[in-house]
Amino acid sequence: MKLYFSGASTFRAYETLKKMPDYRPLTLLHTQYERSSIDKVKPFIDSGDVEPLFIDSGAFSVHTGKVEENIEEYVHYLNEIDDYVHLAAQFDEIPGEYRKPKTPEHYIYSAERSWANFLQMYDHMKSPEKLIYVFHQGEDISNLVRALEWRDKDGKGLGVVGISGQNDSSEKMKNEFIIQAIDIVQHSSNPKCKTHLFGSTNKYVVNAVQPYSADSTTHLQIGIYGKIYIPSIYQPVIVSNIQRPKGPESDTANSEDESSTTLKTLPYKGGSDMYKEVETYLHSLNLTMNDVEGSSYCRMAVNIYYWQRQFDHITDLNVITHPRSKKLF
Repeated sequence: MKLYFSGASTFRAYETLKKMPDYRPLTLLHTQYERSSIDKVKPFIDSGDVEPLFIDSGAFSVHTGKVEENIEEYVHYLNEIDDYVHLAAQFDEIPGEYRKPKTPEHYIYSAERSWANFLQMYDHMKSPEKLIYVFHQGEDISNLVRALEWRDKDGKGLGVVGISGQNDSSEKMKNEFIIQAIDIVQHSSNPKCKTHLFGSTNKYVVNAVQPYSADSTTHLQIGIYGKIYIPSIYQPVIVSNIQRPKGPESDTANSEDESSTTLKTLPYKGGSDMYKEVETYLHSLNLTMNDVEGSSYCRMAVNIYYWQRQFDHITDLNVITHPRSKKLF
């Protein structure tokens, strides 16, 4: 499974990541509005250090009112950078108004507008097979079926469908939506259609549906808040003194060198043993505790390294064949 790492600043982790053992080319997601960042990455795609990009339309920024819709210009841009693009999300219509309650009419409108936009873009793209149709949680299932039954003038079906959960929905409802939507794909007349999960890397769901790709900002968000993932510990571990716990636990720090800024105590059970475990893991990545404490980009690199390897051995949990707690469609 391809996991795309979102965020314009993600590439700043490259120099650290490149020094780690068994380097894997970065898979990056950029919105079309991050064009200066895309230009900086192009030479690294040419060299093979970064894979061709996932380009997002920036429809959410339009939804929040930050930018104006630019479908025709977006298509023109995609055609200009076609050699650097692996997948491109259509300019979809996100249901409803930002931070306002949604009505059934909102979902009808978003589905019809998104489908019309997809067809418009498909007809004008240099590589239309890279275009992702986006199906939103809350839209009627008939819209997904229509996309899967569709064929272009050459008889080709939809190549990639993106499954987009609602930010204001519960995690349980989003997970059920994803599982059931991909079940529809797998049992359609176009079962080989690839699937992309927007903003979802829940391990249970990924194992269940085994999508072609997904995207995430977890590496960035966790890194900013002073934390890293390591394989042997379930929770992300605090390694930055910005997040040093305030309370009795913080008084148990090793005070051999009070001038050191390195975090000596972790706010989890395990104490110094856990500290040594984290330190040993970081050394295996050619890093020190001081490195990750002092740089969010180092922490980001550690998190990318971790997530790049999380789905190497996806196990089919056969969740799709299990009884569902609630039918969404």
